[in-house]
Amino acid sequence: MKRRQFLSLSLAMCCGLSLGADPAYKYRCPTRSSLSSATGAAKWGKTHLTYYIKGRDTGDMKRHEWDRCFLQAFKSWSDITPLTFEKIYDDKADLIIDVSKDKEEGFGKRGDVLAWAFLPSTSDWDGQLLTKFDKSEEWVTEIDNPKQDVLLQNVAAHEIGHLLGLDHSPYEGALMFPYYTPEVVKPQLIDDVIRIQDLYGT
Repeated sequence: MKRRQFLSLSLAMCCGLSLGADPAYKYRCPTRSSLSSATGAAKWGKTHLTYYIKGRDTGDMKRHEWDRCFLQAFKSWSDITPLTFEKIYDDKADLIIDVSKDKEEGFGKRGDVLAWAFLPSTSDWDGQLLTKFDKSEEWVTEIDNPKQDVLLQNVAAHEIGHLLGLDHSPYEGALMFPYYTPEVVKPQLIDDVIRIQDLYGT
């Protein structure tokens, strides 16, 4: 499958990140060059986070299917950390999940940017962060057409990793590797698990 691009934005300066010289990796993912704040690693200052699904791509998936993908994606992080996540119906939630086709947000073209997310910028973050997903993609729970289908749970888990404070990984087998692969659906021992537990413990 052609690899597709994740896009991650931060509250600080962004820079281009290109991993490897392999021509298969034709996309770059701008992300913050360092997640260290003046007081230490950038992360949440609490372990219970709420999320609000503001928008969904119901043209591709039913509402309950979309929500279940995010439930499972959040669970993949709570299974390996003390973090807990609660879905609420309030735009004052810690994490906001939305969709867009706006070209100014990097979207509108299938097979390009899949999603982006903001990252915490302090060692005890207690604000609100946003992640958005491209409505131009064919979001699915199971792949029927490998040339265009994108597994929502995989991408959701990756973007949640950014929301929690992780930048990209140089390891191809890691969830936080900056290119989408359908085989990687949850944090991997090779890198993701180690880094998230460094931030929040076990």
